[in-house]
Formats: sequence, C-alpha cells, structure tokens
Amino acid sequence: MQSKTWLSVLGGLFLGGVPEGRGAAPVAGEPEVPVACEPDLHFGDRDFAPLADTYVAESSPDTTHGSDTLLVVDGTPRQEVYLRFEVSEHTNVFGAWLSVPVVGGTSDAPILHATESDWNEHTLTWNTRPRLRGRPLANVGVVRSGDELKYDLRHVIGGPGVYSFALIPESEDGMEIHSRESGALKRPKLTLLMDGSTCTFRGYRKKWGPSWKYGAQGDEVAMAMATEPFYFPGATEAFVIAGAYGPGGRLGSVPFPGQRGLMLGRFRADGSHEWSRGFAQESAVMTVAEVAMTAGGRIVMGGSYTGTPDLGTGPLPSAAGSTIPAMFIAGFSTDGTTVWSKGFVATLEQGGVTRRVPVTARSVATDAQGSLFVTGSFHGTLNLGGGALEAGPLSRDPRKPTRGMFLARFSSEGTHLWSKAFPGLGGGFTQGARVATDRAGNVAVGGVASGDGENEKVLGARYAETPFIARFSPEGALYWARALDFARGEVLGLTTLWDGAVAFSGWFWPAFYFRSGAVLNHRRADDPLGRIPGGMLGVIESWGEDRWARAIGNGRHERALRLVGAGEYAIVVLGDFRGGADLGGGFISTGGNGFVATYDSGRGGHTWSRALPEGMEPTLLGLTWSGVVRVGGSFSGTVRLRDVTHSSSGGSDVMLLNLPYWP
Repeated sequence: MQSKTWLSVLGGLFLGGVPEGRGAAPVAGEPEVPVACEPDLHFGDRDFAPLADTYVAESSPDTTHGSDTLLVVDGTPRQEVYLRFEVSEHTNVFGAWLSVPVVGGTSDAPILHATESDWNEHTLTWNTRPRLRGRPLANVGVVRSGDELKYDLRHVIGGPGVYSFALIPESEDGMEIHSRESGALKRPKLTLLMDGSTCTFRGYRKKWGPSWKYGAQGDEVAMAMATEPFYFPGATEAFVIAGAYGPGGRLGSVPFPGQRGLMLGRFRADGSHEWSRGFAQESAVMTVAEVAMTAGGRIVMGGSYTGTPDLGTGPLPSAAGSTIPAMFIAGFSTDGTTVWSKGFVATLEQGGVTRRVPVTARSVATDAQGSLFVTGSFHGTLNLGGGALEAGPLSRDPRKPTRGMFLARFSSEGTHLWSKAFPGLGGGFTQGARVATDRAGNVAVGGVASGDGENEKVLGARYAETPFIARFSPEGALYWARALDFARGEVLGLTTLWDGAVAFSGWFWPAFYFRSGAVLNHRRADDPLGRIPGGMLGVIESWGEDRWARAIGNGRHERALRLVGAGEYAIVVLGDFRGGADLGGGFISTGGNGFVATYDSGRGGHTWSRALPEGMEPTLLGLTWSGVVRVGGSFSGTVRLRDVTHSSSGGSDVMLLNLPYWP
C-alpha cells in the first residue's frame, strides 16, 4: 500500500506541468557561463541504446506492443521485432555491430533487415509496420538462451543518422529478448568502433598542474585522501592518502611489511613523500572508507574489515569469515603512529541463537577538538560504547532484513561521547554515507532514509530509500532533516560552507521538489521513465531552508561521489559516469569514467568541468588554501594525460592530478 501512495504522489509531480528537459538546469540559478573546449583525439567503442523497440504479430494485426518488456520474433504465429537507433557523433566509423542478448533461444536466429525509420513504437502494428529496405543485412544460425547475437553492420553504419532494423523470423520456435522498457541490464545495443575528437574540458580554466605518481612493483590501491584544514593558522597544504597494499607495495622508498595490509602516507604541498606506514594484515582484509586530518596534523580513519586485524594497539574483535564485515575507527599521530583503534561487531538474536551480522563504517570527519564523527549502517544490535543501538524491527526480518543507520562521536583519544541509531522502515533501508562538520562543531550527515508514511518519518523521509541531509549539534541534537521526497537515490558527497550552509551531492531518479520547483533526472529516449541514475547537487542553508538544487549530467549513469567547498563562492565535485556527459558546460569525455567539476555555491551555475584520464578510478578529492584542486585515484597499466602516457610500475599505482581552481 505504501508503494501505491508513493507512485500516486509521484504521478502528481510529473503531471504538474514541469517541462521534461528541465532536469539539467538549477532550480534557481544564473545563466551558464560561456564555455571553451579542450579537444582530445580518441579511438574506441561507443554503445548506443535503442531509441525505440517493439514487435508486431500477424494474429493481432491492430495491436501495439511498444510498452511490453519482452520482444518476440517467431514464425508460428508470425511475429517480427523492430529496433531503431540514432548515431549523433560526427566521427569516423571503423566497425559496427548490433548485439542482441537472448532470453529465449531458437534453432535458427532471425534475419536482420534495414527498414524505413518513420514509425512510432506506441502506434506500430502488423498493419502499419515499415517497409523492408534492400537485401538482408546479416543472418545467424542456432542461438541458445543466455547467448548474445552479434550482427555485423560495418558496411551499414557510415556516420551520424537514424538507423532502423527488423528481425524477421526463420524458425517456428520463437526467440525472446528484453525491451528497453524492461529495465534489464542486457538489452539490444548498437556498438561502433570510432575515432574522433571530443572535449575533455569545458569552462574558462583548462591548464593542468603537475601530476604525481606513487607506487612500486606491488599493488597500491588509494581509497581515501584528506587535506590539512586550511582555515586554521599554520596550514601547510600537506595531505594524506590511505588504502590497501599488496606484496612489494610502497608509497615511499621503503616497501611495506608483509604480503598485504592497510597503508597510510603523508605528503608535502609539492607532492613529495614525507612518511608512510604499512600495517600488515595477514589474517584480515581492511577497507578504508574515509580519512580526515585535524588542524594539528593528527589523523582519524574509519572503515570495515573481515578477519582479526591489528593496527598496532592490539587485535580488534574478530570478524571471522569473508562476507560479514565489522567496522573499525582509529586515531593516528602526526607521524602515522597508531594512538588508538577500536573495532565493533553487530549481532542478531533469532530463535535463541546469537549470530554476527554486518556493520559498515561509510564516512568519518573530525573537528577543531580532534573528535571523530562516524556514520554508516548495521543490522541487528550494535554497541559503540553508549549502550545497545537497534537497527529497527525490519532488520530482524528473516526473509528480507533491512539496514539501519548509526551516527556517533568519539573524543580525540577514542572515548565514546554519544551515538544514535535510525531504523529502516517501509520496506527500505537507512544508512549514512557521508558526514561533515563545520567550524562551530555542528555535524551534517547524508545518505538514504526509509520512512513509512507521514506518521513514521525517518530523518524527514516518508517513503523508502529516499536521499536525505540532516544537521546535528556537536552534542548530537537534531537541528533539521531534509528528505528529497519522491526520489530514489543517495547523498554521497557532503561539505559545509563558510557561512554554515550544507552542500550535498549524489545520485537520484526520477525527481524531487526543491525550493518550490521540481528537479528532474534527465530522461533519455532509451529511458522514458527516468530510471537511469543521474547526478545531483545542491545547497541547504544552515537553518534548513532550501537554497538551490540541480541535476547534473544527461542520463549516462552520473554520480557525484565527493564534494569539497572552495572558499566562499564555489564547490568542487568528483564523480563518475559512463564514457562522458554534459555536466552543465557542454559534453566532455576521454572514454574514461571519472570527472571533476566546479559550481557556484550561491546559485548553482557551472564554472568548469573536466573528464579524468581513461583508466583512472575517481576516488581522491581535496582542495588547498591556494586554490589547487587535487584529484585522482588508482590505475593499472597506462593512463594518458595531455600527450604524455604514464605507466604503472607493476600492479596498481596511485596518481594525483593538480588543477588550479582560481584564474
């Protein structure tokens, strides 16, 4: 019943007269700045999803099937499938093929024909089906369920245009495929092997600074980075990188001990290595969620583990097995020595039996006193030092257990100060994904919350799996909570601005209200319901009032992962996408999956955006007081930056890029 209520309200949102293309603009913002393009030549594959797909049946000649989730091609009764694609890029095409994942196989796959393109999937019937053009394009024999048909079209696709095809049956045992309306990941697609030029940068400032590479023959995987707070006297622009290493791994000149473990390294403003520490974990696997630096250079960290790790202060509680994580938090001195570390396990009692269940730390932050704030998710019961926290009644459901959220504060010595829990209701989960503090010590947290109607809100959320932002006092009292109702998604990036406002980023679909307007996810032709995740970005005033929000991207699975504030007037976003996107200033791409972009924090206008090199995983983001954006991640093999190719030393290495933010 709850789902019906959610859908009926969402229907009212879409019927409110909001234009479909509005999702790419701020709710309240200035016109976008003029753009400049920094081109880059590329060579590789590019996938195109269908603009339209349907099938027609001779036995029901006036019936349409444009909304069906399965497409059927069969000889008895006779049924034909029609697909249409659009190629919009002006590039040289060196190869092309149509891929058709098969749900139900056949003894003789259908023949592929070209057709006229003037048809609509919602009105096409057997009686109105388009004319076939020319001779058959391709033919294939036996195909089994789960196979993927490939039709060679290298002599058919020559450049930009609309291409329409029909699958004509050759057997009497039908073949089934997923339609674009099905939501299935494996659907027909047109793949082109192309070369050409795309913009890698849009905006006024396009000069790269220096690039720094760290690593040796072993694996070094960067999971988190923190820069020294620059609003305190004596800031040096130092930064730390945390993650994991394998055999032979190192960040400086000395290899880390053992075969694998957790790594932590500090670097000076010029990128030179200052120190690094390796904490060997032969009987455990540790994942760093986040790391933060205090004003005095001390370090706090949080994450998850399996096994029985030891960071130098004694073994943490055992999390035997490889699938049920426990969580850890830790504090380190200015030279990387472990000052304290704590591990926590969650438990669930069912039928008189107590068993261990997952608990995961997703984010940590610190304040002027060196406190550690941590948030994440858990099942069952969790004690962080202040008594039992409960994940909610649905966490105990044996058929579909859901997660609850925790938020806690520890002193600079690791002493528990307070902790809170928030349940997942309405069939959905609740979890904290990012935590941040302001200069007064107030705490902001964002993630996903699931309520169960007006009378059972969770952090402002009335519906399941709603993105939320909330602000607490230093003592843990809730000031306000803002749920982005009617959207599914998650807040992944969070930062506090100089005036106390809270900036947030993440992903969502299909829409939410903000400051009396609607923010819509960009709906592509192959995603009419807006179910492909898109990026989001916004700012909420310190007292909880909406400032602005916008969708970013154009329907290519964009997510805004991390966020930092750039002085009084700007915010910087690190994110990922699939191949490229328009983030507000025009399409950018390198063929990779990472981007960094900046926006005006007052109104939400795009300033500049850059696609990160292909092969680099976007995990690291920081900002210095002098206005340098530091961004990067891990890579294996090679990455090309400008006209220079960088190679890893062995396995996975770490690369950090510098981009001047200011003119």
